[in-house]
Amino acid sequence: MAIKAFTVPGSDDQSHKGDVALGSDPKPHPRAAKDAEPVKTIMKDPEDEARQRFQDYISNKDAYTPITNGCLIQGSRVPFSVYSLQENSLVTVCSGSLMSPGVISKDMTQDSGHLLIEATHLQKYAGYLSQVMEKYDPSSSIGMAVVHEKSKIVMKDVFEGALDDEKIKAVTETANDMVEGILMRDEVLNELLTIKRHDYQNYVHSVNVAVLSLSLGKNLGLNKETLQYLGIGAFLHDIGKREVPKEILGKIGLLTEAEYKVYKRHVIEGVKMLESTWKIPTPSIAAVSQHHERLNGTGYPNAISDKQIEIFGRIMSIADCFDNLTSPRPNKAAMMPFDAVKVLADEKGYFDQQILMTFIKLLGSRFSG
Repeated sequence: MAIKAFTVPGSDDQSHKGDVALGSDPKPHPRAAKDAEPVKTIMKDPEDEARQRFQDYISNKDAYTPITNGCLIQGSRVPFSVYSLQENSLVTVCSGSLMSPGVISKDMTQDSGHLLIEATHLQKYAGYLSQVMEKYDPSSSIGMAVVHEKSKIVMKDVFEGALDDEKIKAVTETANDMVEGILMRDEVLNELLTIKRHDYQNYVHSVNVAVLSLSLGKNLGLNKETLQYLGIGAFLHDIGKREVPKEILGKIGLLTEAEYKVYKRHVIEGVKMLESTWKIPTPSIAAVSQHHERLNGTGYPNAISDKQIEIFGRIMSIADCFDNLTSPRPNKAAMMPFDAVKVLADEKGYFDQQILMTFIKLLGSRFSG
């Protein structure tokens, strides 16, 4: 079944159409026809320039957005530059613009490092992804990589942009696309776990939790419609963090008791936002309201327990904790999946044991060898 196409906020901007061609020459801008420079494949920065760019990146990481090489097609032309994060330097591996597109090289598609683009070029990247999606089956490895990347773009806009009805529509369609891909492709979870993550971002966490939750839900036998409701809730489970001060969200070290009290309100604020403003499907609300609840009643915000916690809450609590443990933070390194699962298993009374065992079996192939 083909994945339904969805609109990425801003991707229908006419200024970006025709910018990218997979394996064909783009039409030159009329004003640039005479002065267009030759296409550049790889640009090697002077060492001092790459180091200075690295310092700029460290001081303002929001100016760059991570991308995955899984969506980069060798030979395709792109109207944006791509950088590789290396030790103490940020090296240009593809220099591209509207007037002089860059070419994706074989080395870039095999780059095991951390690739970045400038945040201001995000919609150009979204346009490129849409063209890739037209060329590849959505159930393929590249197709699902594109769905995953476009999900991050949607959620980044949800967390950082103004909220409107178009955002919830994009999230709903993104959840449907993700469900279709996970139902068709068993390798999606493994592919997620092999992606190197260098920084923790709320929007990336939301996408990861959605993949984890939907993969677990599929293995628990949930039907397609139920998975779609779960996906919507999973993508939006932390939306209330929009209301939490950045000083608290980005604090290095332990929160004070007062700060933690403010932080915990993100659940209530998220539910309030989704029920009153966006009116997401009722079944999806449990994924938001219960992802911090625990079976023994020690969770928040309502300290409910046992049978009061719905299946979405039980799934989400495991997926959310696992991704938190395996994601890097400013004050701690990311755990390996095996170690994270051991932590979950040792937390007696927190999680539904049957669902946790299904989750462990689901991840089992990642630990072999």
